[in-house]
Amino acid sequence: ATMDMIKIAGQEPANFLDVGGTADAKRVETAFRIILKDPNVKAILVNIFGGIVRCDRVAQGIVDAYKS
Repeated sequence: ATMDMIKIAGQEPANFLDVGGTADAKRVETAFRIILKDPNVKAILVNIFGGIVRCDRVAQGIVDAYKS
């Protein structure tokens, strides 16, 4: 549904990333570093399914990627 909403808004989703239910901050940071290497990336939408992965771990990984 999230990808559909991006299309409805007139944009083109380019990547779907599932870090898995056992993701830690390092895995999220690594994923974001890979995504941010692409110069065509204009925005990143993060959709966290609470209860599957700890939201604080995802948030820490995003912060760590941003700081580096």
